[in-house]
Amino acid sequence: MSSLAGGVSELDGNERKIPDKVGLSIDSDTSDEPVESAPALADVLEQVVSATNTRDNASAQDAALRRRLEEVAARLGDQELTVDPVLVSLLDSVNDRFRFLTPQEKQAMNQTVARTLYEDSESRVRLERLWHSLRRRTSQ
Repeated sequence: MSSLAGGVSELDGNERKIPDKVGLSIDSDTSDEPVESAPALADVLEQVVSATNTRDNASAQDAALRRRLEEVAARLGDQELTVDPVLVSLLDSVNDRFRFLTPQEKQAMNQTVARTLYEDSESRVRLERLWHSLRRRTSQ
């Protein structure tokens, strides 16, 4: 059995199995064995309907988060991207709803995550773009 791109495994010359998560198989033989695609497709459809129903709520949450991020940019927009105070403040605005952490735990978490993101070159490039965009929006 060889592995193909995207997690598809080739079982033999006639059958390929899509990862178990999806629960589908493509058989070239025409056996009368039931195909387990209906439950998987029903789950996908249910998730699509659920996502559609919650889109308005998500949009409101996205707008609220955007406002909180822009407030940080308005307050700290004269600074370049730094671990502290910029990234720590951005993270604090993202996870301000974490009520299960003490203020000290939340600060320690923000510091750790901010430093990790800042030290990762790929993340840092993305954060630089985000910070530049937020600063530009709040300076207009």
